[in-house]
Amino acid sequence: NPITIASTPIQYSRLKHLVDDLHLLPFFNSHTVEYKRKTIGDIVNIGIVGRFSPVKNHQLAFSVSSCPDCLLHVYGEKTLSLKEDSYEASLLNMMNANKSIVYHGFEADLENIYKNIDILIITSKTESFSLVNIEAYSYGVPVLSTMTEGSSSLIIDGYNGFICSNKEDFCEKIKIICNNYASFSKNAYKSSLKHTKDGYMKGLLPLYEKIL
Repeated sequence: NPITIASTPIQYSRLKHLVDDLHLLPFFNSHTVEYKRKTIGDIVNIGIVGRFSPVKNHQLAFSVSSCPDCLLHVYGEKTLSLKEDSYEASLLNMMNANKSIVYHGFEADLENIYKNIDILIITSKTESFSLVNIEAYSYGVPVLSTMTEGSSSLIIDGYNGFICSNKEDFCEKIKIICNNYASFSKNAYKSSLKHTKDGYMKGLLPLYEKIL
């Protein structure tokens, strides 16, 4: 069907061919979103997803595991260096010593990650574009993140998550989200839709029109 921008009809199918070639965000599929917590009771399942690197600042995430009633799920590397003085080994030691942390290792199936956690936390020191943020949203999982370029462009405070500055801030915002979880979850899913192929095409249409 033609879409009209500034009175000029543009064939949707013509632009779709361009976007199809980009293979954008393959995690959008037919999974269902329930907009509810994963555990009945007090436990809040929070999660961090990403490689083990100093820039990801896992130490801050580990400290957030001590927030009231929180259980931190850590998803990370396929292979780890177990050398005694390696960065990975130091993180493993911290996780093993903390009963509020569950290390799952590498998980290729995103559904096994995001259907297991209530809130995604991102503790990176810097992040150009946060793909895990969009992944979480597509499963209706709200996001708490430190201030980075990527997350600040994706998170709307009080709508689909919050920007946090320290452990105490994370703890406070976890409580706020849990008190109104269904609303945050629905908003997170809505936020993901602009990053589907249809969403990208609608964003590209004005630019596409200019070069016709």
